Amino acid sequence: MSETLQYYVKLASLDPKVRIAAVQSILTILKKSEQGMTGGEHSEVMIYSIDRVVRSLASSQDCARNGNLLCLITILKAFPTVDEASIINIATRNFTLTGTNKQTFRDVLFARLSVCLALIKTGRVTTSATLSYIVKAFYVISNKKAYMNDITIESFALLYEMLPQTLHETLVSLLNERMATLSEKAFLPLDTFVLCYSAIYDWNVTLPQVLHGALFNEKAYILRNTFLLTSQYTAQRVSKLYCALLNAATKTGNLLIFSNNIMGPLGDNITSMFQIMSTVTTLVDTLTPEQIPFVFSLHFIGSAAKFLVERNGQLKKVAALLFKTVSQNKTHSTEYAFSFVRKGGFIHIDQVSGIKILAPLIRQLSAEDLNKVVDFIFEKFDQFNKKQWDLEILSTVATAVNCSSELKATILSILVALDRGLEHPKLKSVYQVDEALQRLLEVSLYCTKKTDDHMSVLVDNFRLLHSVHQEQDAALIPPGFDETVALCGEKKEYQILLYYLCLVAYQGEDALNVLEDAMKACSVLVKTSDDKEAKEVLIDVLIGMLGQPISQPRSIVTMIWDKMAKGVGSSINCVFEAMATAEEDIQIEEEEPNEDKEGDAVKMEVEKLGEAVTETTAEGNDVEMDPMQLLEDDDPIQKMILEKQEKKKEDKKAKQNFENQQNVFQSRLIALLETYCKTNYDLPEFLEFIPNLLNAIALFSLKSRYEQIFERLMGLCVTISQKASTIKEVKYDELKVSFEKIKSNIHKRKTELAATKLLHYYAKYTRRVPEITKDVSEFLTSELLRLLHKKRGVNYKVIESIIRGTESLQSPELMCEILDNCETALLRTKVDSLDLACFISRKITSDEGIPRIIECLKKHLLEKVKAVFENPSGKEMLKMLFLLKGMLLNIKDTATLGDELRQTVLKEIETNYEELGNKTVLKNAFLEIKNLLTSNSLRSKEKVIQDNKENKRLRNKKKRERKEAKLIRREQKEKRRQEKMANLHKMDEKENEENSESDSEDSHSDADKSGSESELD
Repeated sequence: MSETLQYYVKLASLDPKVRIAAVQSILTILKKSEQGMTGGEHSEVMIYSIDRVVRSLASSQDCARNGNLLCLITILKAFPTVDEASIINIATRNFTLTGTNKQTFRDVLFARLSVCLALIKTGRVTTSATLSYIVKAFYVISNKKAYMNDITIESFALLYEMLPQTLHETLVSLLNERMATLSEKAFLPLDTFVLCYSAIYDWNVTLPQVLHGALFNEKAYILRNTFLLTSQYTAQRVSKLYCALLNAATKTGNLLIFSNNIMGPLGDNITSMFQIMSTVTTLVDTLTPEQIPFVFSLHFIGSAAKFLVERNGQLKKVAALLFKTVSQNKTHSTEYAFSFVRKGGFIHIDQVSGIKILAPLIRQLSAEDLNKVVDFIFEKFDQFNKKQWDLEILSTVATAVNCSSELKATILSILVALDRGLEHPKLKSVYQVDEALQRLLEVSLYCTKKTDDHMSVLVDNFRLLHSVHQEQDAALIPPGFDETVALCGEKKEYQILLYYLCLVAYQGEDALNVLEDAMKACSVLVKTSDDKEAKEVLIDVLIGMLGQPISQPRSIVTMIWDKMAKGVGSSINCVFEAMATAEEDIQIEEEEPNEDKEGDAVKMEVEKLGEAVTETTAEGNDVEMDPMQLLEDDDPIQKMILEKQEKKKEDKKAKQNFENQQNVFQSRLIALLETYCKTNYDLPEFLEFIPNLLNAIALFSLKSRYEQIFERLMGLCVTISQKASTIKEVKYDELKVSFEKIKSNIHKRKTELAATKLLHYYAKYTRRVPEITKDVSEFLTSELLRLLHKKRGVNYKVIESIIRGTESLQSPELMCEILDNCETALLRTKVDSLDLACFISRKITSDEGIPRIIECLKKHLLEKVKAVFENPSGKEMLKMLFLLKGMLLNIKDTATLGDELRQTVLKEIETNYEELGNKTVLKNAFLEIKNLLTSNSLRSKEKVIQDNKENKRLRNKKKRERKEAKLIRREQKEKRRQEKMANLHKMDEKENEENSESDSEDSHSDADKSGSESELD
């Protein structure tokens, strides 16, 4: 018995694995104890186990009920001789509801329910006594606590599912006894569920008198109240009760009462609608055509749509999921959602979440229904507060597949009128809406598929927009515009640009001048693509469009730039000039008086005011007044001071906004430079781009707030160096000129290291020309030595990356020169400097370099060993020992260090070795250094070279393994991507087949409509 007790405790463990293991252990012990038992008798262990497990079902400890219920179910399944009557007796004896506190009362209810579930799941409901106990327990539990209604309904459904056929009459008789005495106040949700099951499965359960002879009467308030009671106190979906009501109403022909009298009034209750929406979402695919009109009634969909504007995020998510599920369903349920849209139900939906839900529905409407939606918008346009939401609905309608050209032209004309503030027959008044231009461009730039011919589709869209614009405001279209557009027939990107500039020409005289300049530039470039002046004009126009607050003009810029970037050439300097001009504007703003000076001026005014008050009160022999007391009064001086303070805040905020806008604008310009680099790196004139890039880097490295822009510009350098191997023809003279320009910018204030790093990329870019490579390497070497001699601010990590990335800088002679001139800087106790020193020492293997390492060790060996013992916890100390060990391995004979130095270092190690304590890694490093110092002839030169080669071979092997692993991962990723694309392709084919079948059934479809649908697919 004592062996079993430990497992009962584990039944309450929070870990499910521990609970399952405890159940298995208890089962093993019980099987051993039951061996030899006959005649229905049980061992003491079995009797104790059942009693304890049943009583523990009422425990309030976390997970105790789960573990004990699992154990009870396992015992009942494993031992058929255990009588269910004994289980019921234990439960009846221990689970009483009288004289218990609130927590115990709850635990007892769950314990009774657990006993019933254990008997049901193990198939032990075989007698009328057991069935009677379970049914009465369900009613008691449901009656005591409202939050138990849903779970008792679920349990009753499970009971009926597993009940033997022989006990069905007994169940009906028990239910009839309940119905005979049922009053209106005692009517429970479980009674509703039982009566619905009776109607579905043809039980002979007598209807209670409170229902007046019909389950679904006209008022149906009893059923509605029981459903409300269930949904109010459950966190789960009320799917069982909802399905029971729906199926019962279907079988009895009362779906209208179900929709209008039961579910309809519940639409205003937040909790009930939350449960109903969650339930209906899971049942969409199982509904029959007969049920769909009553489930998705207009009242229900309208109530659900109202929750999309609720601040409660969970309600909004549930409603959005419901509409999304309805829109994706292929049955007739979408028709009722469509009717909701046709009748203007979208006024209940907010702009943020609504367009994601309504767009799929609107784009599936017929042309006639789209006209109804548009008519409703204009009918109620005066009543809408958020007109930008209506404009978004209009743009969604205009981009629908079934939208006719006439309706699209009407929508465009209305948007033009709203943008310009013009009259329109569809509008009752004159309005001017700022978002109208954005919607105009959104409709014109919409294309269902990005194919090779999608530019033609966009040109057709803009041509339609231009025709509408020409009818309403032809005075703003300059002469010769149509001829210029026709001249740019092959350059569709030019046509789109001109149409856009013509659309916004009403914004002022400057906009009209820009349009005329663009027309001239496009006309010239169509005839002569190499005209530099025309290119610069067109680039200036595009740069101006990048400053627009809406995204559509920037999309046009990206589209045009992708087409013309290949032939820009030296005109790319316009982009750099735009970046520099923006920077100059910011510098001018910073030269204005700062806030501290303004604050001092205010303080001086207060002090002068105080002096004047003091003089006045002294003459009148009054008490001296505090000058700050005057500021409390409503006088002009106080107002002046407050106004100055407010002005300071406004100026500071305006300055921050200006700087943020400039950062965003410059980031968009860098995107143009990135596209230019990708398309022009293999052209000879691209070399002129590098000095300009260096100037931009020098400009944006001066201030910390441009760090992100600076990093993106340096990323362009990386791209250039990576593409260097694909250069076709490079002339030495061009490289020389470019190199001299770079050298002239190297020493500008804080840009030395950045320029040196850029020069490193330049060396990689020009490595196919030996003459210039030699000059670059020599200059880069001098720059590295100069940087290493700096007393502070040396970035060793960048210097090491430059040396590693440039093969011409890795010669032993250069390594020796760096070690001779910068050994003090390299041996600083800094991790980055020690990494660089380790790299340099590994590269020195020649006979001329060994003496230099020996001299370095003579100067610094003892000093660095002492430094390690003084601060053994430093992260850089282990790196220092590895450096010293590597340098000792490189020399041929440690005797060249001198006996005195070796003995001194060995004594220092022996004296302080034990003080290192448990620092095993440091101890091992010191032991290796000690062994190296005690042997006179360590290794031969050949051995050193051989070891270095072996180490290099191992490093290369690891590098190849990492590269192979990376390739394998890339292949696996590509394989998964191809499988995903194949699945998407299959889904598209299947959807195309379904759409083609539906098109063949529709006798009213014509060729235009079928073409639009195939384009959408």
